[in-house]
Amino acid sequence: MECGRLVVPESRACPGGRTIRLAVGILRRREPSNNPPLVFFGTTGSALRNALGRLIEDRLDPDTILPVTRSRDFVVFDLRGTGFSEPALCRDFADAVRPVEKDAGSAAARERRRAAVRRSVTQLRAQGIDRSAYNAVESAADLADLRRALGYST
Repeated sequence: MECGRLVVPESRACPGGRTIRLAVGILRRREPSNNPPLVFFGTTGSALRNALGRLIEDRLDPDTILPVTRSRDFVVFDLRGTGFSEPALCRDFADAVRPVEKDAGSAAARERRRAAVRRSVTQLRAQGIDRSAYNAVESAADLADLRRALGYST
């Protein structure tokens, strides 16, 4: 497996501005092939940890878990703001807003969620992070950048 970082603009609307680093892992195909890569990313947490953690931790042969890697590269990346990508945003937010079943709809639970959002927004502002740049449009552009950086055709 190869691991690395893809450096992309935080906001493509602000050329020359701040950059961020996306965590990327690649399992290269084992057999010659013209098959396109299989790309995996999660929406929360770390796609790298979820998709490749067992292979790494248990030292498993990828062919037994992911037979597709015989004829395709398997590319995994953590979306902006998640997992091992930098910056990782609001790591404690999910725990703060996770409801306790007995009071999930209570006024106290709603206030805990509001307070968690306020803390998260304050932290992001203090770090100079452009919250509007962490969205599906930017993530799609990240994927296009990753494709180009790895030399895959369209």
